[in-house]
Amino acid sequence: MTDQELHSLFKKRLRGGIRAHINYYAAGDEDLIQEGLRGAYESLRAQPDCEDRFIKNNIRWQMLRFARKGKSVDSDVTGFERRNRHIEIVKTDALTEDVAEMVLTDKSSIPVDEKVIAMVCWERFLKTLTRIEKKFINLKLKETDRFKMHKIMGQLTYLKARKDCRVKFNRAFDVAA
Repeated sequence: MTDQELHSLFKKRLRGGIRAHINYYAAGDEDLIQEGLRGAYESLRAQPDCEDRFIKNNIRWQMLRFARKGKSVDSDVTGFERRNRHIEIVKTDALTEDVAEMVLTDKSSIPVDEKVIAMVCWERFLKTLTRIEKKFINLKLKETDRFKMHKIMGQLTYLKARKDCRVKFNRAFDVAA
């Protein structure tokens, strides 16, 4: 089978429930959508006349492989454990001076009720974020340039995530917009 025939077969088979399957399991993550499409393409390359179920299984396995291969400082923790622990590492050099000072100061002088209210507001904000919005927040914490963020996330995704995060932040902290 030539590459052109494979490409036309791929486009034809993608029109059915396979594209919906990819979108459902990717949950809006562009990287997972790309990996799902790659899994579908590779399965058609291996067996051009295969069943849809074979393609869908390969899509899921490709997405899982991609999600599991991420490495970080807590790499001794297995893939699924890492996701369930909600480990977040914030480097103080990535923060502005006033934020770093607030994080590193002794909070014993702050009244307990204000600490609790701040914690509840932050939890409320973080729980409302989607995967893409969390990626946006992490890039902002790392002081990533917006043009670099456009390359990483795509410009439209960046703009939508920025707008949605502002709305969710204002809602979580009851800030009048």
